[in-house]
Parts: sequence; structure tokens; C-alpha cells
Amino acid sequence: MQVQAASAQAGRTGIAGVGGYPAALSRARPVSALSRCSILLAPGLGGAVARDWQHRFPQFRTVGQGDWEIPDLDAWARAIAAAASRLPGPVVVVAHGFACLATMQAAALRPGAIAGALLTDPADPARFGLEQRLADLDADFPSVLVASESDRGLGLARSWLWALRWNSQFASQERDGRGKARSGHVQWCGQPDLELGLLEQLCRRVAV
Repeated sequence: MQVQAASAQAGRTGIAGVGGYPAALSRARPVSALSRCSILLAPGLGGAVARDWQHRFPQFRTVGQGDWEIPDLDAWARAIAAAASRLPGPVVVVAHGFACLATMQAAALRPGAIAGALLTDPADPARFGLEQRLADLDADFPSVLVASESDRGLGLARSWLWALRWNSQFASQERDGRGKARSGHVQWCGQPDLELGLLEQLCRRVAV
């Protein structure tokens, strides 16, 4: 698996027994890395995506939100920052959609509370009038931005731009008309647990 850096320079866990890892990841002993971090799920609008993660990994914590339908950056950021501060570190946030934007803002609100972030299919900041505000953030923690060709949010080109702005690693999924994966920045084909694998790699970076 290869993940290209986009930078200009180039719940408590304990998941022993969880299967389904790609063969390439089994050699990296993913359980040990994940078990050294607290994983915090931050769903997008409507609580998107987190339900699947919660079902597979009930030991991961999930951010509590007053209203999943209202994209209030400050309210969401405060909730994420507060939830991260209550967990033993290092805390890695797995965010989706609008929660990706709120996670970056949360890190600015409470420096040190978030050790790393997996940003999956981020929402487009321009859609919410937040482009300038989020572009000025200085991310001081490792992150991976995962985008897809079918993403309804940023799309691949703008996702790459935001990965540069946030100094994130960038992973992309591209699909042809038959639904088969074509090579991108990550070899996506045949790896159904790619996001989990990227999370494991991220935990290895922050759990030192």
C-alpha cells in the first residue's frame, strides 16, 4: 500500500480478534497500534458513516452532537474537542463529511487534544462559506484525507488542494465505468478495509 504525502515537502480500543484485514496489513500487526490509541468517531450530517463503524467496532467512542442536521462549525468543533479531551491520549479522530471540517477547527480550539485524524470524504468548505476560515488553520498533527471519485463533497481535485492546505497525506479512490478500482494514490482494488488500514498506519505514527 502506498500513500503519497500532500505536503509541500513531499472510544477506547482493544480490538484483538477483529478480522478482515488485507494481507498486506497483517504483517504490520495492526491490532497493537490501534490498541495504543483512543479512537473517536465523528459522523457527518445526519450521522453519516459512523453507524457502520459503531457496528463493527463498538469499543470506539462516538462524538455526541446536539443536532446532526445543522452544520454549525463552532458547535460541532466544541463537541469534538470536548469528547477528545475526555479520552486518554493519544486520540485519533475518524471524521466524515462536515465533521472533517469541524475536526480541523476543534484542533485549533484545543491544541493537543487531537493526536491524529482520518478525514473521509470531507464536505466542501465553500458550500458552507467556510473556505477562508478553514484555509487559515495551521494543523499541527498528522492526518490522512481520503477522497473518492464519486465523492459528492470536494471531489478529487479539490480534496488534493485541501490536503495540501492541511498538510495531510492523501489517499484517493478512482473507479471506472464497470465499478472496478483503478490505481490512485493508494492501491484500492482488493482492499475492502482500506480506511481501517490507513487508521492503523496513522495510529502507528502517533502512538510513540
